[in-house]
Amino acid sequence: MTGQVNWFRHYHPSQNTDALDRYTDQTYRCYGIVEAQLAKSDGASILPGGITAADLHFEPWVRQYKFAGLSLDKYPNLKRWLEGMDERKEVKEAYRKIEEAPGPGEG
Repeated sequence: MTGQVNWFRHYHPSQNTDALDRYTDQTYRCYGIVEAQLAKSDGASILPGGITAADLHFEPWVRQYKFAGLSLDKYPNLKRWLEGMDERKEVKEAYRKIEEAPGPGEG
């Protein structure tokens, strides 16, 4: 849903307020679901028991919340979880590799 918000906010060739509002609402609906799921682990992981593929899947999408013009103010577990994910060695390493990768046509 975050990708759709970004598309209609930043890239769609014409303004489509209905679509932007729809996907914004759907993204917040998804945030609410993840927020409730995170409550089961005190914000540590989406699935109780530790970080799994679910956390790694959601991290890049939630990370884009500011670019999408969204807020995590109503989702304290989600905000705490994202901050924790930012501190994970694996996540830092993945984003370091992305930053160092050659751009299109460079490699």
